[in-house]
Parts: sequence; structure tokens; C-alpha cells
Amino acid sequence: MAMTILLPTVFFSGFIFPRETMPWIFRAISDVLPATYFIELMRAIILRGASISEYWFHLAVLAGMGAALFAACALRYRQKPA
Repeated sequence: MAMTILLPTVFFSGFIFPRETMPWIFRAISDVLPATYFIELMRAIILRGASISEYWFHLAVLAGMGAALFAACALRYRQKPA
């Protein structure tokens, strides 16, 4: 099950193939994947030594996706009465 999610995520995130060369539909798919923003964030920090003013958008998107997922999980979780 992990390979059905992990493999397309890696391909669409721009890790292997540059996102600029992808058709628009694949770029739209990659915009909703957190791996895309994580890879851009890591490239900015590790390769370019970027400051936070250069990568704040990617950090904000990842934080927003994390908060949305946490909220969805917290709403979905229901403790059963004893």
C-alpha cells in the first residue's frame, strides 16, 4: 500500500524530474502534495543556504497542511463511551 502512495509522490514532487518540465495537470497534482514543499524547502536550506525570508512560503504551506490534517484527525477521533 505504501508503494502506491510513495512512488507517485516522489515522481510528482520534483525530486526526480523537474516540476517545470511537467504538464500542467501533473504540476497541479504536485501542488497538493506535502513532499513538493518539503523538497523545495530542503533544497533552499541545504544547497543554497537560504534564509527564512526566502523559504517562508514553503514552511507556511507545510505548517498549514499539518494543522489541517491534525484538525481532521482530531475531529474524526471519537472516544467510545465505556
